[in-house]
Amino acid sequence: MAINIQAKTDYSSLFSSLNTSRSSDAMTNMSWLSDYSQIKSGTYGKLMKAYYADQGSKTSGTSSAEKSDAEKKRSDILSKLTSHTADSVTKKSETQTALSKVSADADALQKSADAVREADLGDTEKRRQAVQSFADSYNALLKSAADADNTSVNNRIDGMKDNTTLYKKSLAEIGVNVGSDGKLSVDAEKLAAADQGKVEDLFAQRGSYAYSVGVSAAMAETNANYAANSASTYTANGTYSGVTGSLFEGLM
Repeated sequence: MAINIQAKTDYSSLFSSLNTSRSSDAMTNMSWLSDYSQIKSGTYGKLMKAYYADQGSKTSGTSSAEKSDAEKKRSDILSKLTSHTADSVTKKSETQTALSKVSADADALQKSADAVREADLGDTEKRRQAVQSFADSYNALLKSAADADNTSVNNRIDGMKDNTTLYKKSLAEIGVNVGSDGKLSVDAEKLAAADQGKVEDLFAQRGSYAYSVGVSAAMAETNANYAANSASTYTANGTYSGVTGSLFEGLM
């Protein structure tokens, strides 16, 4: 609906229902000017200085023994933090070094498994060298994995050892013995006299014992590399892994 505005028409009735008390109050109540005047003259500043001076005098009443105790607590906390950080860095470095050794040994075993599969096993000297290299690489991986003490790596190595146990009798027939610790030892004379077909069945064929060991070694290398490169700062419980134990125990 359009409003027809004509000159000299009195429209005050349109605004008669509005409450004008607020505008009148804002004009009549000028107390805020008093606050402004105090700020401008610095009265508030003087009050603040007096307040903090009083607080300072209360603080200065703290005994030197209490101050010394507080400083000692802060020093102890800092010392413990530094110690934990240094220990954490050292432990992480040692763990990564151990896992790197596992990775290197796993790679070496894969190469030894490939080499014995490709060797001329009809030549007794080449057979001995290839099988002995395989056994040495196998044993080295067992040792480095045990030193690393990583769950994923150890599970993979345990699987490899279980597989070796399945072939224990067949390996013994050609002069490769499995010890109580899971390590391999080679009887050179028995290996040289062993039937070439049996040696090739264990070491030269695809899907053979040597092939399965090479696969396990490749998986162990992957696990070791993942663990070494893992930089998890927080544990599964959401706690900071770099600081262990009750850090502030007895300090507060």
